[in-house]
Amino acid sequence: MDTRLDLSQRGDMSGAAKKTADPKFSEGPLLLYLIKHVQLKSSMRLGAALEPYGVTAVQFRVLAEIDHHSHLSSAELSRLFDVRPQTMNKQIAQLEGLGLIKRIVSPENRRVLEMSLTRAGRRTLRDCSEEALKLEKLLFRSFSKQQRDEFRASLFRLLRNMD
Repeated sequence: MDTRLDLSQRGDMSGAAKKTADPKFSEGPLLLYLIKHVQLKSSMRLGAALEPYGVTAVQFRVLAEIDHHSHLSSAELSRLFDVRPQTMNKQIAQLEGLGLIKRIVSPENRRVLEMSLTRAGRRTLRDCSEEALKLEKLLFRSFSKQQRDEFRASLFRLLRNMD
């Protein structure tokens, strides 16, 4: 069974991959492939948009999570991202080195360091959020508000299915 996508063909899918000749894929290409393709391309564009601010797309998300969940520990953050603590510690060290986050000893557990954004971190998060919103508007320019809302709801439903 050939499940590869033919990315060279363009047409009614607005540049997305067309279905293969395999009859098992009569609805079109596997949604998983399309999701991954969109994720890769949008991550590359987001990375380029954030480059002037000196952070990566992953670091932007880390800043957003720290801002959303006050006083997270690195262990909690690595669980949120579903990555090993060592992987997250590298991101945290880089963000701390850039002066975007600070770590303080937890008042509840002195063995835990909690993170929060610095003034520079809040400013960087604000600027990067504006860039991300501009990119999202560009990528979804052909979608109506209702279509965007339905798409967002579908993605949330898909995420719940994965739990």
